[in-house]
Order: sequence, then C-alpha cells, then structure tokens
Amino acid sequence: MQRTELSIHEEDERETMIGEKLKTALFYHNMTQAELAQKIGVTEASMCHYCKSERDPKSETVVKICHTLNISADWLLGLTK
Repeated sequence: MQRTELSIHEEDERETMIGEKLKTALFYHNMTQAELAQKIGVTEASMCHYCKSERDPKSETVVKICHTLNISADWLLGLTK
C-alpha cells in the first residue's frame, strides 16, 4: 500500500513538473506559448493547459515540443534532472 501511495505522489509531482519545465524552456528560448503552439501545430489553448499542468500532451506532441525547444523528453517529463 505505501508503495502505491508513493507512486501516486511521484506521478503528481511529475505532472506539475511538466508545466514548470515547459515554461522554463520557453523562457530560455525567448518564445511565447503562442509561438510554440503555432510551430508544433496545437492550439494556444492546448499549450496553455500544458503549461498550467492541466492536461498532459500526447506523446507525439512531447516529441515536437522537445525537438522545437532542443530539450530531452526525459528532462521535460521529470525522469532526469
């Protein structure tokens, strides 16, 4: 039981990290959410949801984000520091 609770907690932290890390990457690339959304072919509303950690991007979208911002998916998803 404890292990399940820990896994759920880690999952919650990772989801929060995606939005924060995405905002950090956008800042360092001097790019707006709207600009990234246009470059990768998603709506501005979707990008806003990703940055607020309200929704998780699909795997294809993660790949596009990482390619466009030159970041690793492992870093964005909180699997590496």
